[in-house]
Amino acid sequence: MIKLYSFQPIFVWESLLELGIWTSHFDLKKLILFQWGENEEQDELLDDMFYQAYLWLIKEMKSQKITNISNSNNLIWAWYHWNNNKQKKPDKRFKSVKNFCGSEEFVMLELEIEDDTRVSLHGYDAWHCVLNNFLLEINEEKGEEIEKHIKKQKKEFMLLNGVDKTYDFSLIEEREILSKSWRQIFNINNQHEYLECEKLDYSIQATIFEIFYTDVVKVHFFNSERKEKILKIKR
Repeated sequence: MIKLYSFQPIFVWESLLELGIWTSHFDLKKLILFQWGENEEQDELLDDMFYQAYLWLIKEMKSQKITNISNSNNLIWAWYHWNNNKQKKPDKRFKSVKNFCGSEEFVMLELEIEDDTRVSLHGYDAWHCVLNNFLLEINEEKGEEIEKHIKKQKKEFMLLNGVDKTYDFSLIEEREILSKSWRQIFNINNQHEYLECEKLDYSIQATIFEIFYTDVVKVHFFNSERKEKILKIKR
């Protein structure tokens, strides 16, 4: 059994009450906008790094055979370790928690997922290498070698095809190299090697394809004034 904490708009809880299941039906770009905020700079990121990063994660989850009963092509995010191994549950006093969903009502769902094949766990900080299209490599010298190789391939391709052409060929090779390095985010026991911190002293996030009403053990309601009400689910 895996314990998770997921922040969601109030309508997610309403859907769980009505249908017994929530699977994100948002268009993927709309989902990213909802999570990161909507402005011109974010729009550019959507078409560049963020959108591709989310697609990569979905593809990896499917290759890991993460259970997807609803056949969803979208993600639901949650926390496994919010801060570290000792502080797994999000601290509701933090602004990052209270500012979720702007001024709208939202919930924090406490979930107990009985089937761990439904959950993909990955390092929160390491995930930002995927978001920002960075190489994830512990060995600094090896990382520099790989980056030099990528730059060389790009330069050769540009000389061959002209600077106004796209990087199609070199990007395919670069993507394969980066993707291989990114898969290390799923090894949640060695994230300290990248972050230079104590073992398990880091944040671990989770992604799933659906939430069932039966997964929910407690609901924390936050109104527009951020006053909290807690509902414990009786089984």
